[in-house]
Amino acid sequence: MDLNLATLIGQTEDDEKALLQRLLGTQRKLTAQGLANAARTTQTNTADIVAPTHRGIIVYLHVAAASGTGGLTLRIQGKDAFTGAYVTLATVSTAVTLVSVTSLIFGGGGGSSGASSPAIVGGILPDVFRIIVIPGDASSYTYAVSYILVP
Repeated sequence: MDLNLATLIGQTEDDEKALLQRLLGTQRKLTAQGLANAARTTQTNTADIVAPTHRGIIVYLHVAAASGTGGLTLRIQGKDAFTGAYVTLATVSTAVTLVSVTSLIFGGGGGSSGASSPAIVGGILPDVFRIIVIPGDASSYTYAVSYILVP
């Protein structure tokens, strides 16, 4: 009977497979687009992101056109599994008012930075969360959101 590790991993349940991949270092980063590039004037949320085997996230806010007023605030919110309520886990402390790329790093259990970008916030990434962008006023901003999930 062939009992090599790759065969055993292929035969396990999803949660066990993810744990084995993490322990063996075979799980990879995942890069995705949270919000497509578009002009917006109101708060915009990503769909729920489900990532039970990832410990951290790097979020990028790519502002392509800015009004220069109001600004945009980038947040990560965790979803309570029992109530479905969202709780803010991390926020970029300075509103973005210019064409730029701003980043927010969350997870890993580490400390926090005082810098506005990249903002680094320690903690544990919940299984389900979302990214939100909140405008400071009704002026138009064109932006996209992308992210990298870190195992």
